[in-house]
Amino acid sequence: YLLDEVDAHLDAFHVAKLGELLVEESKRSQFIVITLKPEMANKAERVYGVYEHKGVSHVVSPTFKKEAA
Repeated sequence: YLLDEVDAHLDAFHVAKLGELLVEESKRSQFIVITLKPEMANKAERVYGVYEHKGVSHVVSPTFKKEAA
């Protein structure tokens, strides 16, 4: 599924709850979510950023360190 800013009008609590639901459902389906909310991005298996520079789109994929439990 491709979800384009489905969380745009949600508060942080509900964005996190939606993210949890998508994580659970991702065992059976694949989701691509376009978001600006960190609460959603924190739930992602992979994160890609797209930015424009001088008329050309660039894609970055940062790696994040896991927090110690």
